[in-house]
Amino acid sequence: FSEVAAGIFLSNVLLAAALGRPVMGWLVDRTGSPVFVLGVVALLAAVAFVMMLNIDVNSPPALLLATAIMGGISSNTWTPVFLAAAAQASPAGQVTEFTGRAFAYAAIGWMLAAPVMWTAIELSDGYRIPFHALIAVTLTMSALFFVMSRRPLRPATEEASG
Repeated sequence: FSEVAAGIFLSNVLLAAALGRPVMGWLVDRTGSPVFVLGVVALLAAVAFVMMLNIDVNSPPALLLATAIMGGISSNTWTPVFLAAAAQASPAGQVTEFTGRAFAYAAIGWMLAAPVMWTAIELSDGYRIPFHALIAVTLTMSALFFVMSRRPLRPATEEASG
């Protein structure tokens, strides 16, 4: 891919993310369950990973656009949904502290994900094995979120939050 093509692909990812965030917020409001919506986002991420494994320099532009859109929706819309879930689980009067801590833990995950993925790609000599692992993890998390969404989130106790 050329640098211009890569830039267009990334622009479509970011545009899909920007448009997808309010859609996911609407879905949280509609369902009343950010945990259910996290399950949807994880399922979409698994689809995006499958799509990414199946594109190459000869892929038609429509497939590249669909992959970019799915990647943007699944990778960049989960944060506000996650924070909505954290807010629902917050002890009374501690939403700011609780969501701040949850966001800090998520940031640690972002910082670790890139070097772990890069190491897995290097050790496995390609993308296939690490992406199949990501597909398995996201499908597992999606199933877990769907099961968890069947009961309402309970606010954490003050002891658990401190």
